[in-house]
Amino acid sequence: MTILAFLPKGTTSILVLAFLTVLISTTTFALDDASPYLTSNSVVLITGAAGFVGSELAMALHRTYAPKKIICVDSMDNMKWNETTEEHLSLFDLKRQRAFHVWQTLGSTARFYRADFRPSIPEYFDMGEVPILDYIFREGEITHVVHLADAYHRGDGAIQAVPRLKHDIKSGMMEALMEQLRKVKEETGRLPHFTYASSYEVYNYFRPTQNDPNPSPFQEKLPITTPSSLGGTSKLIDEIITKTYFDKYGINSIGLRFFSIYGPWGLPHTPLYEMAERAVTAEEAVAPLLPHGDDVRDYVYIDDAVDAIMAAMQFQSDNPHVINVGSGEGVTLTEIAQMIESLVPRPTPTAKTEHWIKTEAVADITRAQKLLGYQPQVSLSDGLVNLVSWHHDRAFPYGGRDNDNLTAGMASCSAFDKECLRGAPVYPCASECSHETQCTTSYYNDVTALTMALTEDCEGVLYTVDLSQELSEIPSAAYDNKKSHFKSNLCNIAFVSEMSPLVRQLKQKNNYPFFSTVAEEFRHVHSTTGKKEVLSHGFWTLVPLPIPTFTVGDEHTL
Repeated sequence: MTILAFLPKGTTSILVLAFLTVLISTTTFALDDASPYLTSNSVVLITGAAGFVGSELAMALHRTYAPKKIICVDSMDNMKWNETTEEHLSLFDLKRQRAFHVWQTLGSTARFYRADFRPSIPEYFDMGEVPILDYIFREGEITHVVHLADAYHRGDGAIQAVPRLKHDIKSGMMEALMEQLRKVKEETGRLPHFTYASSYEVYNYFRPTQNDPNPSPFQEKLPITTPSSLGGTSKLIDEIITKTYFDKYGINSIGLRFFSIYGPWGLPHTPLYEMAERAVTAEEAVAPLLPHGDDVRDYVYIDDAVDAIMAAMQFQSDNPHVINVGSGEGVTLTEIAQMIESLVPRPTPTAKTEHWIKTEAVADITRAQKLLGYQPQVSLSDGLVNLVSWHHDRAFPYGGRDNDNLTAGMASCSAFDKECLRGAPVYPCASECSHETQCTTSYYNDVTALTMALTEDCEGVLYTVDLSQELSEIPSAAYDNKKSHFKSNLCNIAFVSEMSPLVRQLKQKNNYPFFSTVAEEFRHVHSTTGKKEVLSHGFWTLVPLPIPTFTVGDEHTL
């Protein structure tokens, strides 16, 4: 069956998940609700929230502390669709899946913005426009800010601080955030706790000298000579900026120098992600070409990295700090490839390679242990089992290669999630997970059978979603289907709220039982008569979701 996605015109900068319209209203929080520690009254802002670390942090905060509100900001890479490659689209779709996973977990606690908050070019700045960060900080009393967004993660090279063209990639995220925090402090007399991501690439591991003042394992207190990459240079500049804002304006911060983070939902095109992908989809060596296979790196599992962030978010100090976050142990890519191949044996194993220059980047985590109480909990061997199991589930959603070594996954999710696990951009999934204990239910679970029954004979499906509880009509329903651009051989599905005026009016008109959902009535009629009775609105077939009624301030945002 072919699946087509319908994207409404006029989509704004507010994040659209699965092509949904976001409805946002202003909420005010009491001043005395703020706390320097994470509590149920906390309001957390996360930048880069659809990224690998940001999405996992949002869900961990919700599970552990249940904060009042988690505000998620992500640019979704701000891609130019006419210049997008399949590689970009695959990355975007993984981000979309992560963001949808976050929304499923957080529900009404989350608020999403698809926004690039870096400084605008003056000549393109609309008169009367409110900067996005200023608007977000007006939404409520933010108690914690975690800055994880990274303009350099796609390897764009030397990003311009002042771009020449409107759509050029530009830097300036840290400056924008620090200026906003300064404004909040000056206007309200209070200051949110600020944590940000730095990188181990600030250290010189690429071309170390014999007398280098800070050899591996790297220590935060020792001097830094030359960063190992442009990305590391940008992170070092971020650290300098935060120190300057502390000296001039008293804005404190905690910077976390992350070493290589890995795990399920990781970033494609990174070494461990690609090796795990090859391990479950190919017969050849996990790492057939490893020109840097003997380089020593420090890999930290995603759960440990998130634990470090949550500890840093509650760390109180009179001075800014930068802290290494790693495992404290070094390993080569060749050794990791051989560990993966012990889980998924293959006829052609990875051979040990020799490289003329061997580099080493390992964290000294003494400061993290002392200040944050940080201690990595997931060993590399256990983390690799989780990683490879997740890739196995996505590659073989119907079971496939049984393997007793991969105990963390092995196709144990709902049968309705198989296409989601394969990464297909289908209409909203029941849940997206790698094994049963991680599956997160959503409102779509109750209508999955109904949707499958309605679309089983369709050549293709065109869908739209509007879960507003004030929905009284779908504007496009007034179009003449025969004269429109919609193909007549498509099934047109609209996901709406069961409690919306539109559904209640149509249920009354079609004599549906008031206390029965449309899905329940469909099952009853279909099981007794074989008929498929549905609610129609123009050319749209409605699939109502049983979304509970939210009070003011608990609006449901997608």
